[in-house]
Amino acid sequence: MSHHAPTLVIHLVDRDSPPIAAAAIGLLRSRLDPLRWRHRVVALAAGPHADWLTRERIPFEAVPLRGRSEPLRSLALGRWLGRLAPGTYGSGLGQEKGSDAILVHAHSPRAASCAAVAAVPRRALRAAPVLAELYRQPEDRPIRWLAKASARLDLRLAARSAAVASFATAAGFDPSRVAIVPPAVDPARLIGVDRQAIRHDLGLTAANSPVLLASGWCHRRDDQKLALWAAAILSMLHPDLRIIVPGDGPDLGTLSRWISQAGFGHIAILPGRRLAWPQLLSVADVLIHAGSKGLDGCGGFESETTPIAWAALAGVPVVAAELAGVTELVRD
Repeated sequence: MSHHAPTLVIHLVDRDSPPIAAAAIGLLRSRLDPLRWRHRVVALAAGPHADWLTRERIPFEAVPLRGRSEPLRSLALGRWLGRLAPGTYGSGLGQEKGSDAILVHAHSPRAASCAAVAAVPRRALRAAPVLAELYRQPEDRPIRWLAKASARLDLRLAARSAAVASFATAAGFDPSRVAIVPPAVDPARLIGVDRQAIRHDLGLTAANSPVLLASGWCHRRDDQKLALWAAAILSMLHPDLRIIVPGDGPDLGTLSRWISQAGFGHIAILPGRRLAWPQLLSVADVLIHAGSKGLDGCGGFESETTPIAWAALAGVPVVAAELAGVTELVRD
């Protein structure tokens, strides 16, 4: 990219994007802004992803979506793209020589699908590359749809692990369009964390030890129930043990009710989304990265492995299930 043609990155985040997507956008902005790259962040439809962006202090624009099919949902995104003022970046949609180049960075397969459908009827956007971020193994149907869309668009995938990349190519993606990009972490965010203040925030006392941290964000695939069972068993030997289950994913309500019914309320701490991984790991003695089996009972789903990368950087031991992708970061 030449010095006189800065790139505009349009980040698309939706309900399917994990909380770490907001931090990833912030990290990309901090590293690319000095190179004169510009960013516009779009929150597709309502959901917790808008709160994650707010927590990371990332300005964004909300685009409401209606309907469940990708063509209908993409109409609103298409209208938003069409309203971009010519003076916003160069000469509008990159149609004239000398205007900014455009990169659409979608942080979930569904967001990428919306971008693909919105781009097809717009000649300027059809030429713009679309990068779909795969934080974990996606479901089969959307990735196959994206593989077909890549025949008409410059659509590429950034996979968190070799396991996710293999899944994408098996679903029909050209291997040359799939890159393995390990989880992004920022050492600067570990510096200056006030450990005592975070312990106080979480209600931890000096006697509470060990402190376990469950990976994931309250999603059934991350299997926080398994981590809680392990903590309950260990608490028989260590009565002052506590386990932190962060996030507010789609199964938070179910998990909260299960914790109450199972009698684990005295050891479980659910901080929601108010603390990021560097803060949580500053008070944790061990990270537990569980994860569930595939729908057929064989083979594990790829779990979001960013917490493991943060734990390695923070020097926190990791106990992990033997799942695809996880074994690339954790050695037994």
